[in-house]
Parts: sequence; C-alpha cells; structure tokens
Amino acid sequence: MGLLLGLLLFSFLVHSIAIIPFVNFLYKLRFFKNKTAISENKTDEASMHIKSKARTPEGGGLLVLVITSLIFAFVLPSLNWLGFEITHVYPINDEINIIFFAFLSFGLLGLYDDVVKFFELSREEGYAGLRTVHKLIIQFILGLTCLPAGKQAPVAFL
Repeated sequence: MGLLLGLLLFSFLVHSIAIIPFVNFLYKLRFFKNKTAISENKTDEASMHIKSKARTPEGGGLLVLVITSLIFAFVLPSLNWLGFEITHVYPINDEINIIFFAFLSFGLLGLYDDVVKFFELSREEGYAGLRTVHKLIIQFILGLTCLPAGKQAPVAFL
C-alpha cells in the first residue's frame, strides 16, 4: 500500500513539474479552438461557456497519457526487478491491464476529439468534434470492453 501511494505521489510530482512548460508549448503551437469552430449565433448558456474557453489550449490530456504510460512502462517493471513486492487481493496483472486499457482508450478518445476539433476534420452545422451522443456510445462500448472476463456487470447502482 505504501509503495502504491509513493508511486501516486511520484506521478503527481512529475505531472506538476511538466504541466506549465507543456501548456506554454501548446500556446506556442496555437493548439486551441479556432474562432470558426465556435458558433457565433447561439446564445444559450453552453455556447457562452464554450466561447469563454476560446483561448484555452486543447490537448493537455496528452501530457497525462504520455507521462502515466511511461511511468507504467518503466517504473513498475523496475520495482519488480529490484525485488519490491506489490501486495494485492486480486491477480495484479489482470487488474492493472484492465485499468491501463481503460485509461488509454478513454484518453485516446479525448485526444481524438481534440484533434478533430483543432483540424476541423468533421464540421456539421456549426458543431466541431464528436457529437455528445456518439462520444457517449463509444464510452459505453469501451466501458463494456473493460469488464474482466467472466465477471458480470452491475445491474443497478441503487
């Protein structure tokens, strides 16, 4: 437990150090919403919120994906090689692989949405990026994919 907490704190420290230079890099690349991607004729609350984020850089999740993947790929095997034991209740490899697959798949979905918005690859009726319904369907499918084999999904959350 203490080892996992130490890994969590180490990951937080690395992300905290890297976030400011990365956001500055995104500003230099001008990786934020274009004015054309924002509908000017809508005045509802959601559109006003999106307009206020026009100069906020997109793609910050890429930093989280890369750093967390590198820590996962290098630190965990290094700890096993050094002889540290990670205590667990369930088979640890299956558990970590499911969590890591969910992390990567949902992160790549968000990155795809940001790239589609930035390069205006799919633009319909003033809407840039994935539609909310499409994103929800993809997230539902990814969530079902992340269920471990032989386990049943919870039927109700009540």
